[in-house]
Amino acid sequence: MQRICLALLLTLAVARGCDNVHQFTVVTNGNSSCVQATVCKPGETETTPLTLTSDRVCTQCQAGTIDADANPSTPCTPCKKCKDGIDTECTPVTNTVCKSTKNSHADAAKIGGGIAAGILALLAVIVLIRIARKDRAYVEVQPSDERNSEDGFETRF
Repeated sequence: MQRICLALLLTLAVARGCDNVHQFTVVTNGNSSCVQATVCKPGETETTPLTLTSDRVCTQCQAGTIDADANPSTPCTPCKKCKDGIDTECTPVTNTVCKSTKNSHADAAKIGGGIAAGILALLAVIVLIRIARKDRAYVEVQPSDERNSEDGFETRF
């Protein structure tokens, strides 16, 4: 009989507005009431779900994990891994901040230097081609008077 009464009270509580999403039902001395459910905070995850008659249980994320939202259904996930060192360790609500590497700046400098060297080499080739053209001996063939040549043309260098 007591089970039937409890079931009836719970049914009435649900009908009255306990939504089992934001509220759960508490029965005290035969009276039922809707109680606001716990909301997991950022850095916490739901370890026991909300039921019709019990509150959800939230637990803080373990070290090395993160849950930056307040959604109880999302689990804590591993923090970001850094291959070149950590600037700021992760917390349950903020992810790891990796160090910016000096190598990335050095790599950019190497790339820039390589481009500059390529441009200089191209300019050097252009200059050498122009010099070669100017140094080349041109032979001009011009008509001359017939006194100086058997074929009527004079060759000049």
